[in-house]
Amino acid sequence: MMVKLVSSVVLGILLTVNSSITDAANISFQIDQFSAVISIDGEIQAGDYLKFRSTVTNAFVESTVNYEWFIKNLKENNPKRYNELHEKTGDIGGVISLTVSLNSGGGSLEEAIKIGQSTRKMALKTSVADTDGAVCSSACFFVWVAGIKRSVPARDDPKCLGIHRVYFKPDHYKGLSSRRAEQVYSEAQNTAVAYLLEMGVPIDIANKSFRIPSNEVYFLNQNEVSDLEGIVPYFEELLIARCGSYSKQEEKDYLDCQIIYPQLSQERYAQFGLQFKKSISSKCNALSSGYRSYLENTYMENRRCRNLNSDIESWKRIATYLGFSQP
Repeated sequence: MMVKLVSSVVLGILLTVNSSITDAANISFQIDQFSAVISIDGEIQAGDYLKFRSTVTNAFVESTVNYEWFIKNLKENNPKRYNELHEKTGDIGGVISLTVSLNSGGGSLEEAIKIGQSTRKMALKTSVADTDGAVCSSACFFVWVAGIKRSVPARDDPKCLGIHRVYFKPDHYKGLSSRRAEQVYSEAQNTAVAYLLEMGVPIDIANKSFRIPSNEVYFLNQNEVSDLEGIVPYFEELLIARCGSYSKQEEKDYLDCQIIYPQLSQERYAQFGLQFKKSISSKCNALSSGYRSYLENTYMENRRCRNLNSDIESWKRIATYLGFSQP
């Protein structure tokens, strides 16, 4: 069961989580056939949940139209491939891979929780935006943790996920008695921690957020980020049950030897040191041809199965949440 939002009395006081960003959030989407990115850039404010929902709706509708056209064209022009796909998917109405890309220093906690709850219900992915200086801190963190799969960009500076305790508007909070202030603060803390635990955030990180003053930001270290990244456990187990499993080592070997190694000479890898390149080359040259063939075929088929099942489930859950279909 979803946690209830902070009571209306507390929400009259707890309007924002302290933020260094002053502009309202810009919420937009880009779509490439069945893959869409919803960008939230700027301070999260009241009304942004409705903007977010409207943006998801537009991306969902466009993706569904693209899928219908794709299936119709495939059935007419490539019946064999259509039958192979239909055997895996059945008569689904669409597929979509939708990621919420975040670059925000905070804003309204109430609005962030509403966006986060809808993100989890629709099985959307979340990521910190892959742009220089992008961060997701304060209230934004409550959206990021809601992703069915959570990620951060690979970069030298890991400081991109920031937390601190909730911020109370002084003109309201300062007028409270100390006993009432304690009650209001406790209620807000309980609501925030319950939400974070519901989203699978480790209790030590949830509690740590309330040890950081609202005028400071603690950026999660690499180990803490690693504990949060990836597919949430229940969904990953569902994909394993449907598609089988592969090890973390196989995933790393595929990335290193089938993706990075063939492209080491390209400019995009110029920043990597000579020792790194030697290490990758030595590792990949030592792999047997049979194992590399396995990575290219069996492993990739597993990945394709997972991606397809994930995209089907996301489409179904978005359709249900937005009222396009029944559960």
